[in-house]
Amino acid sequence: MSFVHHIFSIKDINKNIILFVLIKRTTKTGGLPHLSFIARKPEPLGTEFKNLVDGVTGAMLWLEIQEGKERMKKKQFQNMGSTAACVMRGVAACGSTFMNLPIIETEERIHEPRLFFGDSWFGSVKAAVEVGKTGHHACFMVKTGHTKSPKKFLENKMKDYPGGTWITMRATVDEVDLVSIGYKYNKKKLLTFVMTKGAGSTRPGEPYVARFPDSFGNVCIRHIARPAVISHFFDASNKVDLHNQSRQFSLRLEKKWVTTNPYFRLYQTMTGMVVTDAWKLFRICGQLYETITEFVNVLVSDIIKEAEMLEEATKTQDVPAVSLKLKSSTSSMSSITLPDKKAKEMIHTKVFLKDKKQVRCMWCSRVELVERKTTMKCFECNAGFCRSAGCWSHHVAIGGVPRAPKRGTKKRKICEIIE
Repeated sequence: MSFVHHIFSIKDINKNIILFVLIKRTTKTGGLPHLSFIARKPEPLGTEFKNLVDGVTGAMLWLEIQEGKERMKKKQFQNMGSTAACVMRGVAACGSTFMNLPIIETEERIHEPRLFFGDSWFGSVKAAVEVGKTGHHACFMVKTGHTKSPKKFLENKMKDYPGGTWITMRATVDEVDLVSIGYKYNKKKLLTFVMTKGAGSTRPGEPYVARFPDSFGNVCIRHIARPAVISHFFDASNKVDLHNQSRQFSLRLEKKWVTTNPYFRLYQTMTGMVVTDAWKLFRICGQLYETITEFVNVLVSDIIKEAEMLEEATKTQDVPAVSLKLKSSTSSMSSITLPDKKAKEMIHTKVFLKDKKQVRCMWCSRVELVERKTTMKCFECNAGFCRSAGCWSHHVAIGGVPRAPKRGTKKRKICEIIE
């Protein structure tokens, strides 16, 4: 499990909101009780969350919205300090959650100790001690929260040490056995970690692979030794970043459902997280989808079919039916009209053209409004669709070919959209 803090932006909701933030103090939060600005983030202005993810599946286990200084003071464990309190709320919420493998939980597994990794925002001796008191293990990187840690001593001691070396130190704080590691992966940079005894091995583990160019410009690699527990730490440290990449830049619900309502914006973020979690768990269970876009199209198709079945089942009963309209839908590029016939259980077969023949991609032409050629088409619909742009998945999801846009609609050439 990995603790990482990140931010969900409302910058792409409406440019007017940013204008109000800069000019009018009365609307600086955009309708929310609290906003954060972190310049280093891809979307710096927005609502900040602290979260915890499963270190194997990458699925979100716990989220906590940051509500501002005064409100956060009233949260549980706040007497420990802000960072340690945040860690303990996550541990308390997820200490009995087991998601590493797609198996049925047993009574023994529910009570097994968990291992929590955390970046430097969460890392401190106090946080590691409090996690150790619960019977779980922790391993945190230490930077600013170095009180009671030997960070300064390690920096002075290892000043001239080469890369690939580390020093291990032990201590007992409040009856909790701790281990501190000072590790250098190059001659200049020292990383300091604090962990509970039993969180991992300090013997050499999987080495760090450093890449650098030689005098001829070729990429060379060097294997740098590091402790096994630190190897494990960095294997799990990017899980939140990968989750955000899939949600923000592949799924992109926030950019497709543009709104000025900040609470609906948060709802979009949560919906995107749930969909991303489902995609990751499906992959763990062996049902592989190459991209989250492909998974979403299959998911939406199933949702539409289930809604149709529910609507049919409730026609003869006095139960409110789900209102399902397939006449129109909204795309990020243009308003599209789906086929007159409802999506049915229909088989779509890919046919690859020979002799360098090409046909127009119907989805790019009618929805994205881009003139694009392809060498693949649907045998049943006799229409072309791109191989790798997700057009085929959209076609299967709607069960047909979208109608052509209004006569005279301007389209772009493929060279105009390639930067």
